[in-house]
Amino acid sequence: MFNSVVHPFEGAQQVRYYNKGSAKLATLVLVLYFIATVCSEIYYGFMYRMIDKSNYSSAFSLIRTFGIVLLWTVVNWGLTTLFQGKGNMKQVYIVTCYALIPQIVSAILTTILSNVLVPEEGLVITAISVVCLALTAIMLCVGIMTVHEFGFFKFITMTIVIILGMLVCVFVIMMVFVLLQQLFTFAGTIYKEVSYR
Repeated sequence: MFNSVVHPFEGAQQVRYYNKGSAKLATLVLVLYFIATVCSEIYYGFMYRMIDKSNYSSAFSLIRTFGIVLLWTVVNWGLTTLFQGKGNMKQVYIVTCYALIPQIVSAILTTILSNVLVPEEGLVITAISVVCLALTAIMLCVGIMTVHEFGFFKFITMTIVIILGMLVCVFVIMMVFVLLQQLFTFAGTIYKEVSYR
């Protein structure tokens, strides 16, 4: 897992060809990412970000962490299978979660520093965020390219297709949710009308 951070190509190859990735460790990383995200949103320095903690809900953080990773994994595997992608869903999930390690480090460091540094020194926080985001992007690109045995340009094309697929899935999920909500409201109204009579 940690080898993927230092040597992304080697780590991805270990997952792809030697089946050395662990879904349990990947899930642990995802849980830690969720916890780090919540802590960052709650305890970030007030000089940099102010939130109303009384109205804060971790449900949105859950969607932005677990929801996006799981949606990316399923759509990625589903679409790349149609375009001769070699990786399976487990491998996609593992390399995606491993790529979140720099984001965990970033969330911890920036949260601590935001409570220590004044806004004039905020460039340090920005630099850490940018470096960790770039490392996550590199790890994700290398991981997905290696797992599916894609070239760079095919990876870029597939990434665009996957993002569009994710947007379609979100739209469909929202439509189903709205329709179910209306159905339950309609059923509730009918029940009330019948009970009154």
